[in-house]
Amino acid sequence: SAAAVATVSATGLVTAVGPGTATIFAAISGVEGGTQITTQFAVAGPPAGIVITPTSASKSVNATQQFVAYLVDAQGNRTLPAAGFSIGILTDASGVAQVQSSSFDVTQRTQTATVVATGQGTTNVRAFYQNNSNGQSTFFAIATITVTP
Repeated sequence: SAAAVATVSATGLVTAVGPGTATIFAAISGVEGGTQITTQFAVAGPPAGIVITPTSASKSVNATQQFVAYLVDAQGNRTLPAAGFSIGILTDASGVAQVQSSSFDVTQRTQTATVVATGQGTTNVRAFYQNNSNGQSTFFAIATITVTP
């Protein structure tokens, strides 16, 4: 397999020309398989809330469901956690469903959790924004999972 090589540089100047609000975009460009590709994303501000999707799911026992959580800034753009903070996903009742694995994607700015349905019932799946040093959570978002036989 070939090694991936990335060159990253940052340039740019933003000048205010009048009142109003504008979204600033950043772009990552590169070559993959001989083809030039560019990924553009909004440069987000400080976290203002957290979103979890889907907001509800129904599964049979032993099935899995992925839940995705992400932080948003005041304009609704996805944003990264601040230094020393992270996004977590957990279930209220592990006898109904429990988080089997979890991973954070820096590029997509999402926390994905695979939740396994362990027994019948309904429980909350909570996304939270947490201070890593003291465990205190700032934002919450709640989804539900219903497990049937």
